[in-house]
Amino acid sequence: DYNQAIQLYATVVADFKDDLKAPYALTESARIYEDRLKDYANAATVYEKVYQLFPDSNIAAESLFAAAEINEKKIKNSEAALAHYRTIVDSYPTTDLAEKANKRITKLSKNSSK
Repeated sequence: DYNQAIQLYATVVADFKDDLKAPYALTESARIYEDRLKDYANAATVYEKVYQLFPDSNIAAESLFAAAEINEKKIKNSEAALAHYRTIVDSYPTTDLAEKANKRITKLSKNSSK
């Protein structure tokens, strides 16, 4: 049961929040919401939580990018997507994702000015 798996991942994060694997457990919850349950709003929220709780994690930028893409492509919330892309550029400027985020910012900014 996917909901039970999500609850177990939440328990792992709550009980072992200082463990290096905690952000990965949260990411797995987001993936279940996104890929299995097609619950894009919750998926985006959980990806955002990875960034909020574990900003120094190896997967924080990747999680925020996933939240941005879901907002842009699935939920159709370009404002939220832009905010996430900008946060990636500001918080992780030397990553490959910052370059990708800049491209998405340019595209979304052009689309919104039409």
